[in-house]
Amino acid sequence: MKSEINRKLFVTAASAVLIAGCSVPFNNVIIQNTAYAASEENTFSKITKLEKDMTLEGDAVIDADIDLNGHTLTVKGNLLHTSGKISFGNGEMIITGNYLMQKAETDSSGKTAYSNCLAHLMMTDPYDKLTVEKNFEAHSLYYKSELSNGEMILNGDVTVDGTLNLSDDTVISFNGKDVQKINASKTTFAKVRQSESSGHVLTFTNEMNIIKPKSDINAVSDNAVIYELDLSGKTLAIDGDVKIGWEKDAQVDLTSSTLSVKGNVEHKNGKVTLNNGSFNISGSYMMQNKDTEKDEYSNCYAILCMDKPYDKLTIDGDFEVHSLYYSSDFSNGELAVSGNITSDHTIKLYEGTVINLCGKDKQTISADSTTFANLKVTGDPDHEIHFDKDIRIQSLKSDMHAVSDNAVIYELDLTSMTLTIDGDVTIGKDKTAKIDLSSGTLNINGNVEHKDGNLKAGNGTMNVSGNYVMQNVESGKTDYQNCYATISMTDPYDKINIGGNFEVNKLYYSNAFENGVLSIAGNIYADGTAKLNGVTKIVLNGTKTQTVTLKGETLGVLEVKDPDKHKIKFTDDIRIGKLAGDIYAVSDNASIYSLNLNSKTMTIEGDIGIGLEKDASVDLSSGTLNIIGNVEHRNGKVAFNNGEMKVWGNYVLKNEDKTQNCFATMTMKDPYDKFSVSGNLEAYKPYYNSEFSNGVMTIGGDIIWDGRLVCEGSHKTVLAGKDKQKVKMNTGSTFQNLVLTKDRSNYTFEPDECWKSLKSDEIDDPFKDKPVIETTDDPTDDPKSDPTSDPKDDPTDKPGKDVPIVEPDPITDILYGDINNDGIVDLTDLSKFAILLVDKCEFTSLQTKVADFDKDGVAGLTDLARLRQYISKVIENLVD
Repeated sequence: MKSEINRKLFVTAASAVLIAGCSVPFNNVIIQNTAYAASEENTFSKITKLEKDMTLEGDAVIDADIDLNGHTLTVKGNLLHTSGKISFGNGEMIITGNYLMQKAETDSSGKTAYSNCLAHLMMTDPYDKLTVEKNFEAHSLYYKSELSNGEMILNGDVTVDGTLNLSDDTVISFNGKDVQKINASKTTFAKVRQSESSGHVLTFTNEMNIIKPKSDINAVSDNAVIYELDLSGKTLAIDGDVKIGWEKDAQVDLTSSTLSVKGNVEHKNGKVTLNNGSFNISGSYMMQNKDTEKDEYSNCYAILCMDKPYDKLTIDGDFEVHSLYYSSDFSNGELAVSGNITSDHTIKLYEGTVINLCGKDKQTISADSTTFANLKVTGDPDHEIHFDKDIRIQSLKSDMHAVSDNAVIYELDLTSMTLTIDGDVTIGKDKTAKIDLSSGTLNINGNVEHKDGNLKAGNGTMNVSGNYVMQNVESGKTDYQNCYATISMTDPYDKINIGGNFEVNKLYYSNAFENGVLSIAGNIYADGTAKLNGVTKIVLNGTKTQTVTLKGETLGVLEVKDPDKHKIKFTDDIRIGKLAGDIYAVSDNASIYSLNLNSKTMTIEGDIGIGLEKDASVDLSSGTLNIIGNVEHRNGKVAFNNGEMKVWGNYVLKNEDKTQNCFATMTMKDPYDKFSVSGNLEAYKPYYNSEFSNGVMTIGGDIIWDGRLVCEGSHKTVLAGKDKQKVKMNTGSTFQNLVLTKDRSNYTFEPDECWKSLKSDEIDDPFKDKPVIETTDDPTDDPKSDPTSDPKDDPTDKPGKDVPIVEPDPITDILYGDINNDGIVDLTDLSKFAILLVDKCEFTSLQTKVADFDKDGVAGLTDLARLRQYISKVIENLVD
């Protein structure tokens, strides 16, 4: 309780030096508007030196220097100290009432004013001791007290105005039994010791400044402000809201200590250094300088320093940062937040501090240009992290389930962890992004628009349930600007799975598709800038017809999942570096420019062109090319290389205008080359000679070769038509070995006998088994229709939480080693297996079944070692 005193002198008498039993003048003292009589014996107005212990009954007044001289002065009442110096000299002063260092005047209205008070204390010896049983007040002291030793024991309320310097080495013991109120303006308490009495608390109503306390402290804040705090290994627990550095810089040092605030903290000026200490806040922590009336933020000069390994800041509420002027140091320790995080670009979290999201419910991260160096989630495993601005994570330290509210990813390194994002995502909206999956898994249950920056697979997996679009265009428009997005797939275990469409427009930089697998369940639109011609395997794993539009783009390695169940519709170019599996395609006026069958079978339904506008390179390479339609071959070469081509229609080598040179050629020089055409074979003005030196060519219609046709070696031509066939060639053109399957009268030759060897034979009809698959789906619309109009549109099916990846049946088709159930056994499964064991997580029944290689009923370390050997190719089989 704050006391107000007005001292009035009624009697002034000559005073003498106080020796044993000497008298002092009488004074009347008003304390808290109550009159206390200070007898003449209890008034010190002259220099006094004690020669022995003394006890004063009643109130006392000190107006002069007093030297306790190692003795004890006991005042059984209140003490008013208006002037003079009290020197202890290893002595003790005990006041059973209030001790007031002040000169106060109270006017008729009850208002109290303090004038300069010439009182001061000298506690310089180790056994100096001052005990105040009730309240202690100090106002407007003119002289600086010297409190460099001894102990002050204060049992009541304390009110000081900053003119009493308590920051030296004197121990301040708050020994009250209940609540002690501390109203200390511009005052720092050094070496504070608190009573061990149960329920005793210190209530600070102004400032709370403590350095080097001698015990743990329990305090209550009544809007208190901290300017100076050095706990020196102790614990300070504060109940109530706290401000740090409100009007000037604060200096808070938690060295190996604990500061707990049961309330909110607003940090405005100065530095908080944890220094291997802990700072626990049950409410919110705000680093800001806010004008609440205008709802505006000014420069905030707060600094937070976390640079030691055991630094820990725990915030149960929100963490909010605005307009910081100085950079904080987040190079170590852990920042744990249970509430929301709101920050602007002025906070630098991109060093070594771990940011721990430990909430139980939804946490919203509204971070503008803020990078989290190390981010982990340890709260409720089902709670969601909502990003409504940027996603910037240098290193993910745990699995995370996030929700995107139109968030933009600028920086992300998964470091072998799994990040699942529900909602649409943009990569690199207005500046360069940097994403490294780094042996981790990124699941996006929505669409992705990749505008700027690099996505590096890094032996990791990315699953996108919606569309993946690489382009830079305003929503609803088609005037594409340069797009600076790139994808790097350079490692063997790189995997990107897209459940919707994949679209590329006007990329400025080349991508690196050099390894791994890119799976697409929807349509493909690529304008030629993606550079998909590396060795990355492109897997088309849709469940209905997929449309592929390639504007000058080459698919380096192409595989179709379940080719007998769905079709691939090509609407423009067919450019396939190498087939990795059979494929059933539909041509919508498509033209082949590059194709290597690689011993696989490709069936094309519909008319097809080969090299319509520029040279083509087709290598059947021991495979089979079925074309159910007509072929127009204008430019480039078809090399059979022990492969087979079957055409259910006409095959024509010609330019757009038959009168112009045609630059198409065919090469049949291997024994297993087979070329079958159910219709006509025609050639008009071929500029280059085709090479027919081996294999078999079977024609079911007429042959018209307006150019030089020379068949050599063991090449054989079979005329296998059911009706009459006409053969018309230029003079000098010959078949090497001609086989007739009907009577000679069924053929017309011009010129006659245009062969070197003629014989008749019966052959099996090469066209009797026309390949066909029956599908119930309609082809998907133009692949540009969905992603171009708005890349955020839903894909064919509304994205769910499970990305549509082809998986083995969990009961009938066990894939041993496939711990994450993605249909492939790789490093991701090894990492998942290890994490489950280290964290002592419970395996699902399916995980136990696919990981129990030694059949002992448990998925354990022995099985983990065997999986590592298998992936490293030390052993060939997981199960003996």
